[in-house]
Amino acid sequence: MSDKKYWVPAIERADIILNLIASRPAHYHLIDISRETGINKSSIYSLLQTLEQLDWVVKEEDDTYSIGHTLGILASPYYSNLSVIKVFHKEAKVSVERTGETFQLGNLEGIYNVYLAREMNSSLVQMLTAPGSRLPAYATALGKAQLLDHTYEELTFLLKDTEFQKISQNTLDNVEDLWRDIQDGKNRGFVFDKGEVAEDINCIAAPIYDFNQRIIAAVSITMLANKWEEKRELAQIEVLDLANRISNQFGYQKGNLNEVNG
Repeated sequence: MSDKKYWVPAIERADIILNLIASRPAHYHLIDISRETGINKSSIYSLLQTLEQLDWVVKEEDDTYSIGHTLGILASPYYSNLSVIKVFHKEAKVSVERTGETFQLGNLEGIYNVYLAREMNSSLVQMLTAPGSRLPAYATALGKAQLLDHTYEELTFLLKDTEFQKISQNTLDNVEDLWRDIQDGKNRGFVFDKGEVAEDINCIAAPIYDFNQRIIAAVSITMLANKWEEKRELAQIEVLDLANRISNQFGYQKGNLNEVNG
């Protein structure tokens, strides 16, 4: 609409308020919202009362505000129709241009990582894992990235009937080593596969989150081991940025994923 002939100012103010609250849930009090938006306190009060009654926002115990259940319900059909593969292809093209390396998308099915899509660079790397193929989650960076939200009990239950197989001499072969690897990954925000599938290929992967802060997939960068020292820092930064860009499109509002610690 080129003009505001039919513009409804109250809806515009409500939109401004909701965007502010969504940017930092459980952070802003009424007075903070008034100060940040420039809307007077009496108008803010009326709008918040209405939004709270509609469950578009909720008032926390400390009188700050968060996004309410109704908006989650309204958003759900949008996110269910948003294909993670489509978003990955769009965003990963940028990452390939920045790094000159191959990026892959994976989804956890049981104890396996299923390769869903990739944006390719080096043909030497491309041949290893095609979309539709699958490998044990414990052997791949993509798989391990999707286990970052598991507790020790959940992890051991998931793998209780699993016989670990050595895909390469570097493949993890027990739950304890996998758990330690996952804990390290939680602190960094990403996980490594250092020759665990193929000894001359390394990967770094980070999880993708949705608006419920659930891990729904993961992305990885794949490179030859002889490029590792040269490109490791760039690869870590880029895979986190890619995961964050995709997560944001699925409504993840907690802020940027973990910063690279080196």
